[in-house]
Amino acid sequence: MVDLESRDLGTLLQALDGRQVTKGGRTYTLRTAGAAIDRLELSDFDRLLEALVDPNIAYLLLLLAIIGIGFWVTHPGLVLPGVVGAIAALLAALSLFNLPTNLTGLFLIVVAVVLFVIDLKASTHGVLTTGGIVAMALGGLLLIDTGFLAEGVNVGLLLATLLLIGGTFAFILRKVIDARRRPYAAGEESLVGRTARVRERLAPSGMVFIDGALWRATSRSGELDVGAPVRVVAVRGLELMVEALPVQSPSERPRREPLPG
Repeated sequence: MVDLESRDLGTLLQALDGRQVTKGGRTYTLRTAGAAIDRLELSDFDRLLEALVDPNIAYLLLLLAIIGIGFWVTHPGLVLPGVVGAIAALLAALSLFNLPTNLTGLFLIVVAVVLFVIDLKASTHGVLTTGGIVAMALGGLLLIDTGFLAEGVNVGLLLATLLLIGGTFAFILRKVIDARRRPYAAGEESLVGRTARVRERLAPSGMVFIDGALWRATSRSGELDVGAPVRVVAVRGLELMVEALPVQSPSERPRREPLPG
């Protein structure tokens, strides 16, 4: 496989001088000793292509494009995510066009993001998010056809993006599920359980102050004086049903230790 070794270009040209090579049925003698060397530098565009033709860069650009465009579609008023996503999509297409791309891996990554978004709206309690993480892992591994001269996406980078994206969607999903489980309360019903202050003596009916407004209330704990704290236990039309809250006496309140010095 190797005809000779050389420590630098000058030594290589000296070693190749006089060697014969056959091409197209003809034999040629190499005359390389003392030959002029003409170096061709890469253009700026070629340097950009060289930087983009990297499986890791292509993978990151693809994720940025999907997330940016997806965020812009769900939030039309925000232009910046759409611009960033469109630029990333063009660069990702340029990168993947010059790499041995596997369409199955590309499709799995898109499906993973779709599953993440659907799970935020559907009541699957994380099943689709788990499927999305698996799909994104497989998509990242299959995105580039690895071979003799091709390398795939770095496994460490793949795990880092899975933890970041999967963890983010899992956190959001948990908040969504908690919000769904909370009881719905609107208008007067939202006052149940809140604390109010007596503004007009309850004997047993009077006025209480809550949320910046006065409400007519009826006490279930007998007569209550002005200033007493009460808790709203029910709402009947425009009238609140309240009960007294225990008031700590001065002897029951925790004593503050004197400051040293």
